[in-house]
Amino acid sequence: MFALFLFALNTIYMAAAFQIRVQFDEGLVGPKFLPVLASGLTYVALLVILWRESRETVPVPDGASLRRPFATVLITALYVVLFEPLGYVASTFLFALGVFRVFGFCDRRPAHAGLYAAGVTLVFYLLFRIAFHVRLPLLPEVF
Repeated sequence: MFALFLFALNTIYMAAAFQIRVQFDEGLVGPKFLPVLASGLTYVALLVILWRESRETVPVPDGASLRRPFATVLITALYVVLFEPLGYVASTFLFALGVFRVFGFCDRRPAHAGLYAAGVTLVFYLLFRIAFHVRLPLLPEVF
């Protein structure tokens, strides 16, 4: 049921993404690009989850299956809220650390988690800055 709820939310998000008005032609990567891409990937992931759940007959303990998805949605919401006040570097680094923590990645090696989060932050910065020519606010309140 939670996957169906996320499917409905994703549909609302996708509809809102298509209502973004473009001031001028920005080529492939404009203000609609990332929301539409994220929504499309979410549809694919949700369809895979729904397909797998329809084939499973193993009972899931109460609440155990919702903890990680809920935490991921919460961390993503915090990322969106903190992006402008903290800037790209701090908010993306904290987001990556949060996702790593939720999924138990490098729990026993926090220094490695920090290095990987820094790597994720750098790779996505380079991807958006160099490949897509998107300006990102590196520091707080710098837009």
